[in-house]
Amino acid sequence: MMMMMSGLIIGVSLLIFGMLGMARALLHPARSRVRANAS
Repeated sequence: MMMMMSGLIIGVSLLIFGMLGMARALLHPARSRVRANAS
């Protein structure tokens, strides 16, 4: 039971980190575009 819980927690944390990474990757080009327009 404990092993299953720890595995679930690790899986969820990895999923969250993956989502954050994707969001950052999507936001980065937009930010650089805004900077280019500003300059």
